[in-house]
Amino acid sequence: MKFLKTVRAKYKIIALKLGHFSIPDKIKSNLKIEGDVSNIQKWKAKVILGNSGGKEGEWDDVGYVGFKPSTGTLVPVARADEHQTGYDLIDYYIQKGLIPKGKYTTIWVRTGPNYAHDDEHIKELIPVYKKWLELGGENLRIKTKNKYMSFEDLVNGKDGIEHPQGKLGKRTPPAKA
Repeated sequence: MKFLKTVRAKYKIIALKLGHFSIPDKIKSNLKIEGDVSNIQKWKAKVILGNSGGKEGEWDDVGYVGFKPSTGTLVPVARADEHQTGYDLIDYYIQKGLIPKGKYTTIWVRTGPNYAHDDEHIKELIPVYKKWLELGGENLRIKTKNKYMSFEDLVNGKDGIEHPQGKLGKRTPPAKA
């Protein structure tokens, strides 16, 4: 049995390096997935909480994706469930035992930028965006306090394009699972 666990663990590491991702089995019936993350614009998710509009049980476009880069786990979030950038749904799934406990970071996968609120948040996002790109995810935009850049730029330590000074709202970290 120990040998089997070791083989599975090694296979999972190899699969992640090859660009594979996983969606927890207990939520797969709530999703319509076409292809890989490069095709995420066509993915659909069932509305579970309806905390941003829509009716529970309807199919909706995926707006945010909860991502746990250490395991390649993705948790697609319906647009109608994206209150608190999808963390309310992720917390709900964790409390119900539908997804593994752990730290998930959400990525906005539609038109418009992702936001980095401070240096600490940027440090958190770099490995997430790196793994996202390795999985074949689109090189999306990110906005910091005073710069625009792409995921690739941030991961590679490149400087972005300056925009007028502004303040981003204080980030509310997700609840600890």
